Amino acid sequence: MNQFYKKLFTAILIISSIASLQVQAQSYEMKKANRLYDRMAYSPAIDCYKKALGKEDNWEAKEKLADCYRKTNDYIDAEYWYSQVVLSNSATPEEKLYYAQMLQENGKMDEAQKWYAEFNRLRPTDSRGAKGENACKMIQKFYADSIMYRTQLMPFNSSKSDISPVYYQDGLVFASDRIAGTGVKRIYEWTGDPFYNFFFVKKIDVNSYGKPHLWEGRANTRVHDGVATFSRTGDEMYFTRDNFNKGKMRRSLDKIVKLKIYHQSRTAEGWTAADEFEYNGNEYSTGHPTLSADGQYLYFCSDRPGGYGGTDIYVCKREGNRWGAPQNLGNDINTEGNEMFPYIAYDGTLYFASNGHTGLGGLDIYSTTQKDGKWSKPRNMGYPVNSNKDDFGICTNDLNNEGYFTSNRRGTDDIYSFQKTCLMLNALVYDAQTNEPIEASSVKVIENGAQKDPKTTDKDGKFSMCLSSGHDYEFRASKDGYQDNSTTLNTLSYGNDRAEVKIPLTKIAVFELKGKIYNEGSKLPMAGVKVTLESLCDNTKQDITTGPDGKYSFKLQADCKYKVTAIKQNDKEKCLAVTIEKSTMGLKNSQTLYADIGLICQGDIIRIDNIYYDLDKSAIRPDAAAELDKTLDLFKKYPTLKIELRSHTDCRAADDYNLKLSQRRAQAAVTYLISRGVDPKQLTAKGYGETMPVNKCVDGVPCTEAEHQQNRRTEFKILSF
Repeated sequence: MNQFYKKLFTAILIISSIASLQVQAQSYEMKKANRLYDRMAYSPAIDCYKKALGKEDNWEAKEKLADCYRKTNDYIDAEYWYSQVVLSNSATPEEKLYYAQMLQENGKMDEAQKWYAEFNRLRPTDSRGAKGENACKMIQKFYADSIMYRTQLMPFNSSKSDISPVYYQDGLVFASDRIAGTGVKRIYEWTGDPFYNFFFVKKIDVNSYGKPHLWEGRANTRVHDGVATFSRTGDEMYFTRDNFNKGKMRRSLDKIVKLKIYHQSRTAEGWTAADEFEYNGNEYSTGHPTLSADGQYLYFCSDRPGGYGGTDIYVCKREGNRWGAPQNLGNDINTEGNEMFPYIAYDGTLYFASNGHTGLGGLDIYSTTQKDGKWSKPRNMGYPVNSNKDDFGICTNDLNNEGYFTSNRRGTDDIYSFQKTCLMLNALVYDAQTNEPIEASSVKVIENGAQKDPKTTDKDGKFSMCLSSGHDYEFRASKDGYQDNSTTLNTLSYGNDRAEVKIPLTKIAVFELKGKIYNEGSKLPMAGVKVTLESLCDNTKQDITTGPDGKYSFKLQADCKYKVTAIKQNDKEKCLAVTIEKSTMGLKNSQTLYADIGLICQGDIIRIDNIYYDLDKSAIRPDAAAELDKTLDLFKKYPTLKIELRSHTDCRAADDYNLKLSQRRAQAAVTYLISRGVDPKQLTAKGYGETMPVNKCVDGVPCTEAEHQQNRRTEFKILSF
C-alpha cells in the first residue's frame, strides 16, 4: 500500500472512531435522560436532554424536554419546545393540547385558540379543546368582575414553593418546600427542590404575620407532606403524604410513588401517629382532603380508575366510626382534565382548582353550590383571584368574603390573601311574555334612597355592578314599548356569593281597529265615508274619511269601550249611518281588532238570496220566510225607511205571464213582512217579470238552469230614509 492510501486509510479510521464515540456519547446522554424521566426526575433530566440535543437533532429529546419543562412549571421554555414538537407528523393530539395550554398560560390567546381548535378537531369528544378555544375567545369576560376582589401577596412567602394554606387556631398551616431546620434536606428530583413540609404562621393583626416555622404536629416526615384540613375544633387532621410506610417509600407497579391521605388526632398527650385513610390505593393517588364544617363529609381528589379524566373530586360520608365508599361528584364538576385542591366552605360552597373547565389558563379556581343533591355549574372566580398561570389551594372564612389562595403567577408558588370588596350583582331584564332578554333597557339604581348612575343592559339583557354591604337597593327598569318595573334588594342577606336580580318587563299592549266601508248592494269599497271613533272612557272622538279603498284604522286604548259610526250624506249620495261597538276590555296582549261596515244608500238595490217559489206559485215558502225575517232588524232600526220590494223571473214563459207572476211574488213578500210587523207605508211591491235580466238569458238564447236561476231573484231598492 503506497504512502498516500496508507494516510487516507488512517484518516478514515480516525474519523470513524470519532463518529463512533459521538454516537456512544449521544446514546449515553439519552439513556441517562430517559432513566431520569422515567422516575420523574424531571429537573435533572432537562440538562441531559439539552446535552443530547447539543449533539444531534433528536425528536424524542425535544418531546420529553417540552414535557419536563411543562411538569416543572417552566411555561416559557415548555412553549418553545412544544412549538418544535408539534411541527412533526409524529406529534400526538395531547402534545398539541399541551402547546395550546402553554400558549394560553403565556398570554398568547390568538395562537392558543388555533391549537385548541386543532385538538378539538382531532379529539372532538374531549371537551378540553372546545372549552379552551372558547376561553380564548371570551378572555375579557374573566376580567369583568376584577373590582370584586382585592388580592395581596403574603409577606411570609419564601423563594421556594408555598402552597395551600388552611385556617388553624390563630394562624395558618401551609405546605412549603423551603429549607428549614439544620438537618440534611433531601431533594425532590421532579423539581430539584426539597420535599414539602407543613409550616405554621401566626396572624398578629389584619396585615401582620409572625415568622413561619415548622408545624409542631407529627405530620412532617422526610417525604412530601402537604395540603391539610382540620376539623372545626382543631382536634382532627387529614393531610396528603407520599406513599410512605414504616420509614420507606412505596412505589406502584409502574415505579411511581403515589399520594395518600393520612389522619391523626390530637389528644391531651399531643398528636397521635398518622394512620391511612381506608380508601387509599398503591396504584393510584388519593390526596388534597377537605372536611365539611360539620365533619360529616370528606372531599378529596384521586386519579383512581373509573373517573372522567386525570384527577377527579370525590366525597365520602361519615358512617359511625368509618367513612362510606367514595362517590364521584360527576361530570358537572369533573372533566377530562384535572380537578384538584377541593375546599368545602362553612356554608357548603365547594371551591376547587381545574384545568379542564373554561378558564384563563393553567389551573383556575371555581366555586359550586349544591341544591337538591345536584351541584351548580362551576363558576370561575375570575381575575384577580385567577390568572393565566396556576391558581389553586384556596381557603375562606365563614362568610366567604376573604381568605387565601395559591398562585404561581410570579413564576413560583406563592400564597396570596383575597378580600371581597363588594357584593357583585348580576342583573337581567327580560320580556315577561317571551322570556327573551331586553337589550338597551335603562335601569335606575337607588342606593339607600339616593339615585346612582343608571345602568344599560347589554345584548343579553344583563348588567353587573358592585354593591355595598348592608345597603338597600331599588332597581327601576324601563324600555320604550314596555311598562316600567322595579325590584328591591338588601345586601345584608348576601354575606357570601354574588347576588342576582331579574326584572321582567311587560309590553304595553297596543290595540288597533281596522276595517273597510263598503256598499251593501254592490259590495264595493266606498270612498268619502266619514268614520268616527268615540271613546266611552273619556268621550273623546276621532274622525277619518275613507279613500278609494274604503279602509280606515284607529289606535285604541286598553280596557276601554268604543262606538264606531260610519256615515255618508251629501247632495249626490245619501246613506244610512251605521254604528257598531268595539271593546278592549280584558285584553292583555297587543292585537288588532277588525270591523267591516256595509252602508245602505238611497237608490241602492240589494239582492236577497235564497228567496225561492214553487213553480208557477207566488206563496212564500218556509225557506223564503226565513230569509225575509233577516231584514226585520233593518226596519226596526230605521222606522222611516221605505223600500221597493222587486221580484224578477227568467224568460221561459210569456212576457205578460212573467210580469203578473213577479208582481204576485213581490206582493206576497210584502204581505209576509207586514204580517211580521213592518209598517205597510215602508213597503212597495213591484214585479218586473223578465224585463231586467242580469245575464244574456233572454228569449231565444239557450241557457243553463243555473243561468236562468240568476234572473229569478228578489231585491230591495232603497227609496228613501
